Order: sequence, then C-alpha cells, then structure tokens
Amino acid sequence: MNPQDPLAALKPIHLPPDPSWWPPAPGWWLLGLTALLMLSALLWWLQSRRRAAAPRREAWRVLEQIEALHDPTEQLRELNQLLRRAARQVHGPEAASQAPGAWARFLSRTAPPELAEADWTSLAELAYRPQTPERCGEYLALGRAWLRSNL
Repeated sequence: MNPQDPLAALKPIHLPPDPSWWPPAPGWWLLGLTALLMLSALLWWLQSRRRAAAPRREAWRVLEQIEALHDPTEQLRELNQLLRRAARQVHGPEAASQAPGAWARFLSRTAPPELAEADWTSLAELAYRPQTPERCGEYLALGRAWLRSNL
C-alpha cells in the first residue's frame, strides 16, 4: 500500500439496486385515486347535463318537424300542443291544462320581456278557430322564442 494515498485502501462502492416500479409510492396511489374520482365526477356531470337538456332537444326536434308541415293550420295546432307539453314539463301540469284565455295570459307572463305584449291570445285559440296562413310564420317565431326562453 501506498501511505500517500489513503483512498486506495477502500473497497469499491456497492450501489443499491434500482427501485422497482411496482408497487408505486403512496403519492402515486393518491394521485390515481384523485384522477379516478375526478373522471367519475366529470362523467356524472356530463350525464346529468345531457339528461337535463333532453326536453330541450326533443322540443327543437318536434319544432323542426312542425315547420316541415305544409298545412299552416296543422302547423299552428301542433305548435300549440308543443307549447303545452313544454309548459307541462317546465312549469307543472296545471300550466298546460288551462282554458285558452288563461293559457294566453300564461304564455304572455312566461314569455321573454320583449314578447310579453305579443298576440298570444290568437295563438292560444288556434284549436278553436283557424288562422290565416300568412300569420303562421309569426306564430312559429313566437313559439320558438317562447321555447328558447323557457327551456
């Protein structure tokens, strides 16, 4: 041995084995559990939004079918029925089972503010007296606006 080099007398360093990837550290378990909980909460939220939007999607689908009809009287009769079904869905069963006068006041009360003064009475009485075809577009626009504001 060389008295001048004390490090030469040391044995070589033995490194510990590399850490294995399994089982993961507790922090990784916590991160995985948090990610799983967040994913399940996101899926639940998306499903509940989809369920809540189902009546709106159905109303728009039916409204498109109504607009595709060729008979204006039939269009307006179906529009009135669609508005009653939507009112029953949103405001309860008593909302849609009203006589034409009360139904018109209900539509006016629940309409957007800019349409509160519209001719809701004629729309409510469509089942009892036919309207002229030239007013059909106006009533369809009123119905669309009412559905947009209530659904």
